[in-house]
Amino acid sequence: MNINKQRTGVQIALPKKRTPIPEQTKHRVLLASEYRCCICREKKVVLHHINGDPSDNEDSNLAVLCHPHHDDAHTKRGLSQNLTPQAIRNAKKQWEADVSTARKDRVSLQSEDGIGFRYWSYHNTGLLFDLCQQAGVATNRGEYYKQLSSSKIIDSTGLPLVAAAANHTGKLETIYSTLAQPMAQRLNLYLARLVDKLIFASSPTQIDLTWPRSAVKLHMAPSKLVFLSRDFRFRVIEKNQGYELRAARASANGTTVEFQFDTRTVFSSSSLSSHFAGHGVVAALLLTRSATRDDENPRKWLVKTTPVALGTGFPSLTGPKPAIAYVKEAEQDQMDDDLLD
Repeated sequence: MNINKQRTGVQIALPKKRTPIPEQTKHRVLLASEYRCCICREKKVVLHHINGDPSDNEDSNLAVLCHPHHDDAHTKRGLSQNLTPQAIRNAKKQWEADVSTARKDRVSLQSEDGIGFRYWSYHNTGLLFDLCQQAGVATNRGEYYKQLSSSKIIDSTGLPLVAAAANHTGKLETIYSTLAQPMAQRLNLYLARLVDKLIFASSPTQIDLTWPRSAVKLHMAPSKLVFLSRDFRFRVIEKNQGYELRAARASANGTTVEFQFDTRTVFSSSSLSSHFAGHGVVAALLLTRSATRDDENPRKWLVKTTPVALGTGFPSLTGPKPAIAYVKEAEQDQMDDDLLD
């Protein structure tokens, strides 16, 4: 509060000037709270200044609250405040920790409750190893590495030495087709565990395309590692001797995400014929390449990506459309908080 000293000697506290919250700060705080109220998990939310200072836009001073709890934070019954700053801080801390834990479980090969079977069945090995190196993830460790390197299936860094065989009959071949089943499984598990380690080392943003478009655009800027688990549509765009080049697309709320991959490093026949064909829910670890207006529809946003890994059995991140359709600066109001309409 600013202090203004009048001629009478009486000091009058004037409200501090409101400073607009930067867009990146807004979305960072919203993402940490999964775009939900930290008290009740409602999606119709505002950004609340915990200490009452509208010029203090530090992440630690911003809490995501629904309208009823936002009202509680600014009203009193009797001599006590309904929702105190300390209560909000405690709720924010606990909810953000819960969100972080849930995100780790969503992308892990082993679910927290042990229920369900998840596995990564496509690996872009070159990109995977480059990203592991950048993230400081060792690729030449573990029992699978020892077994595979001693059998000359991978090199000293862990990269596969085997190649898919050419096939003139139309049958799809992969790098796993040339291996005995036990070794094929070990190779896939070795690569899948590298994906798991990369995820925990780099913490990719988990994207829900039903978020506000401004949020999706921010979190899917070029060169970001992101995770989506949702329905994709797959199609064959090129056929070769023993393998295919396939494309995948997912669209929601005016944003389309697309990528291409070849089938030579897909592990299972069910993934080739079912999971990565037609239409289905797939987990995708992607590196964003570009985000531009869609040539076919300039009102829509097209995000081109490169897949690092594709998997099945992971929980879908797609839920009902959030109540917030976009994020904007609210006009100055008596509570000096940012409304998200």
